[in-house]
Amino acid sequence: TLLSAEPGWQGEVGTEMSLVHRLLREGTAVLPYVCGVREMVNEVRAVFTEFGFPRREVRSEVYG
Repeated sequence: TLLSAEPGWQGEVGTEMSLVHRLLREGTAVLPYVCGVREMVNEVRAVFTEFGFPRREVRSEVYG
């Protein structure tokens, strides 16, 4: 997802958190894998666990 898209972008627009919340509310099948800076990864991991994913099933990679 991009915060602001250039003309022609076909993907999602918005924050990673808005995308994660929307997909989980819609019941979309996902494989939870998060990568990025620690603060964002921790926040997204917490959302997945709030939606019932066991913590050990939420894979992550931290950089930066």
